[in-house]
Amino acid sequence: MAPLSITSQIQINAAPEKVWEVLINLAAYGDWNSQMQVIEAPESISRGSKVRLCAAPNTAAERIFDVEITAIEIPYLLEWQGGEPDTFIGIHRFELHRVNSDKTLFKNSEMFSGAMASTILNVSRTSLEGEFQAFNEALQRRVELE
Repeated sequence: MAPLSITSQIQINAAPEKVWEVLINLAAYGDWNSQMQVIEAPESISRGSKVRLCAAPNTAAERIFDVEITAIEIPYLLEWQGGEPDTFIGIHRFELHRVNSDKTLFKNSEMFSGAMASTILNVSRTSLEGEFQAFNEALQRRVELE
């Protein structure tokens, strides 16, 4: 059985602090990223902040969901959780690992749990993996071009 998680990573030619500036600016996601748009979020996020997201906007796979920021460690970790308790929960993590002074390994992952997690992931794994990789590549382009 495949693990109930998805992980994708990419090396970005910039320090984690520069990557973090783009990642944490939720309101600007729609400017550079076709995979995820932020519908509603506070101007400044912290642990406990509520965010409404739209994944895969303007596609057949479009889905809107609410998440709560569950961890934030500047400039290395942003984590949120969303879903329906007992049915399907996703914990999404963005991790920034310093490779050297001007390179970051960006890791984009999500762990799934709940009674429907296996079924939902079996149906959507391939498309989700594509969305994660596309997000990473868009982030890389945005950071390296700024």
